[in-house]
Amino acid sequence: MLFSFRVRLNRLAVYRVFATTLPLNFMPQSAALFQQNFHDGKGVSP
Repeated sequence: MLFSFRVRLNRLAVYRVFATTLPLNFMPQSAALFQQNFHDGKGVSP
């Protein structure tokens, strides 16, 4: 249970870093795609 929680926290942290480091003009399309993958549980794949 705790391990699953940690994995979720790690994914969220990676997602936040990825979102904040993206160029602004590249953001909308890529963020939407990334967020979809993230919510589908496919993991983090830039």
